[in-house]
Amino acid sequence: MLCDGAIDLALTCWPCLNPLTTDITPVLKIQEPVVFAVPSTSVLAQRDSITQAEVLFHAKPFLMLRWWQVTPLAVNRLTRQAKTVVDVPMDTGRCLIKCGIGVGFFTKFVISPDVEAGQIKTLSISDFPSIFREIALVRLARQKTLSAVTTNFIRLIEQ
Repeated sequence: MLCDGAIDLALTCWPCLNPLTTDITPVLKIQEPVVFAVPSTSVLAQRDSITQAEVLFHAKPFLMLRWWQVTPLAVNRLTRQAKTVVDVPMDTGRCLIKCGIGVGFFTKFVISPDVEAGQIKTLSISDFPSIFREIALVRLARQKTLSAVTTNFIRLIEQ
């Protein structure tokens, strides 16, 4: 819709790797923290921090959630070592974990309501790097001026 001129702005993963969107430019970039999630009923839920070895031991199954354009190398390495991996959409992964099945990486904002409700627990992995998903509010590069409404919307998002 952005490329067709139907809308002025779009929210997308960044960098955008779609070859059809070479004419887009970021207006605002946002980093979303990625957290490791387990069911609140898991034995791991009693802890605040675990190791990669503990993840692999308890990952039954390890949920591979393909919500980023390029899966971070550290997540790929962990996935390759897991005994059982299930590739599912993010919403399916959330439902599985809330039902006590599996572990996986989610953006913090996606599972915050489930964490607050006590259905999912997030843990840090002590020997694992912090990871983020970058998203961007984008516009067409060829669009030289933005409307006042669009400019005000961008300011609201920045705040």
